[in-house]
Amino acid sequence: MLENVILSIGKDEFADVLFDALHREMRARQVVLFHFRDDLTVETLAAKDDREDGCVHSLVRDYVQRYHVYDPFRSRCTPARSRTVELQGFAVKEITDPEYSQRFYVEPGIAGRLSVILRRPRDAICLSVYRDRRYGSFRGEEFNKIDAIKAPLAAALERHLDLNPTPTSPNLARMTDILQSFEGAPTLSSREAAVCARIVTGYSNEAIALDLGLSFHSVRTYRRRAYTKLNVTSQNELFAHILNAGIRDVMPRQNQQQSQSLPPGR
Repeated sequence: MLENVILSIGKDEFADVLFDALHREMRARQVVLFHFRDDLTVETLAAKDDREDGCVHSLVRDYVQRYHVYDPFRSRCTPARSRTVELQGFAVKEITDPEYSQRFYVEPGIAGRLSVILRRPRDAICLSVYRDRRYGSFRGEEFNKIDAIKAPLAAALERHLDLNPTPTSPNLARMTDILQSFEGAPTLSSREAAVCARIVTGYSNEAIALDLGLSFHSVRTYRRRAYTKLNVTSQNELFAHILNAGIRDVMPRQNQQQSQSLPPGR
């Protein structure tokens, strides 16, 4: 189960491979990976489901913005003095908050959840696996199956996060405004600028889709249109375009260094 997941660490397809493994082995309906920096900051690292309507994206957006405080496991998704890995699980009938239960379990037809929680001195990572009502909540043998691999699974998640750190973003609103005000270039739409702002600050296509509530197809479309208008063909050229305009204070330091190292004309 873990072989392909481990082989995909650090690659763009990591989330897809992780979902495919859990979907196949555990009949998972949704798989979500959250990063808890502190009591208030929750970030979505990955979110996949097997539904055509992409229901998981609206759910994780609502969770991050408001509902994470009602999560029965929220108190466990906090930093710990030393690195620990634990497995938690519940069925929908065990949830005590009716609004949380209705929004995240009853309406999307989820019967139960298992979560592998990695707690570290500065943060916590939570991998949650959700199962559809047609299969019922997770049973003892399935709990034991994940429990047996929770340590290497957590290590794989940790390594992937270390290789693909969550971007620490500058003011995205200001970056979006800047991208819409380049002299001598066609004006970007608000969506095109918002997508490019997140590209510049290190978001993956999946993170952009989750953050803006868009489909992957829409993200690619907005990016393609923006690149055509700005006459750039890559992320590095977009970095260089902004730096050449003399705009540095909103650029992450690592991206400034990356762009400055590019040869002329790139």
